Amino acid sequence: EFSAPFDTWTGVRMSVLAAGVWQIELKVVVEHNGGFIGIDDYIMGPGACPDPVSCDFEDGICLWQNLETNKWTTGRVTDDPSQSPGFQYAPPYDHTSETPYGHYLYFYDGKDDASSAKIISETFTTEKDSCFSYWLHMFGDKVGKLQLLSLSAGESAVMKTIEGSQGYEWQQFEIEIRETYQQWLEFAVEGVAGHINVVALDDIELYAGSCLDNSSLPDFRCNNGDIIPQNEICDYIVQCVESEDEKWCADCNFSEDTCGWHNIDSSQDNTHLWWQRLQDATVTQYDPHFYHMEVQEKEGPVINQPRMLTNLLQPTHHSCVLKMDYELFASVAPGKGLCMPQNIEKYLLAVLRKKLYNFS
Repeated sequence: EFSAPFDTWTGVRMSVLAAGVWQIELKVVVEHNGGFIGIDDYIMGPGACPDPVSCDFEDGICLWQNLETNKWTTGRVTDDPSQSPGFQYAPPYDHTSETPYGHYLYFYDGKDDASSAKIISETFTTEKDSCFSYWLHMFGDKVGKLQLLSLSAGESAVMKTIEGSQGYEWQQFEIEIRETYQQWLEFAVEGVAGHINVVALDDIELYAGSCLDNSSLPDFRCNNGDIIPQNEICDYIVQCVESEDEKWCADCNFSEDTCGWHNIDSSQDNTHLWWQRLQDATVTQYDPHFYHMEVQEKEGPVINQPRMLTNLLQPTHHSCVLKMDYELFASVAPGKGLCMPQNIEKYLLAVLRKKLYNFS
């Protein structure tokens, strides 16, 4: 089953093993009036499918799709004479072949006004925790910002933000991807007005298991290049200049993303409830609860139980305090089997104590 929380063409591929004569049937379920469902460029061929999302851009863009008028391009910056002002900022070679003849994915912005571009991956599913790896070339006096986002039906989360020059060499970044039924990845780049901006990507790869960087080199790299040991990440003490070592921990007002909080995936769930990051239309955008997490009923295939977890946190001290705001109201429960304890404060504390005890 496939869905898409955005209005654009998106790719998908799957391996098929069939014995004997067989056919393909496409079944559409329409749940609301309006909208569009289409299919195009249907291709079948021998052999197993390549790894989803992965691409070295030597033979095109794979199944990545541009979302805006300004586009990411495959090739070489130096092949286009109109981009000659950016030649000094362009990669001298690609990462795959390490020669001037290889190709990569790049964004070029030489306009007076800052421009932006977005590119989205194919639809993919991870059956176990995986690692997303990519190589980045981002060099210049003012280069702008690159964000990696994870998209799923109804929500998005910023996984990595990189700003400014990262040096003249290719740099590798690795991000943990959690087990998820169906999702997409997006690279969003934004230039700086009045400056030449060149951002290049190469050797994008998604593989099962923990990131090699995290297991062999247990250090955290801040956006400015500072190195912090992994056991000092999420330890409630900010060490990176831009606070990214404590960003994806527990603190979150949900105004930009979910800060690493994530739904628990389980194929056993039948509640059709899940957590979503939403806006409250009854208050202004300046209200501290304008953005918040809310339990909603989900239509279609659901494997998300209405439970959320943070990333792993470091041990607390006796002075550590956990605070949060909550709102409970349900004249009619959003789904069957929803039970709210009468004394919610004692219930939440009991659950928290149980979780902390299990981790101790």
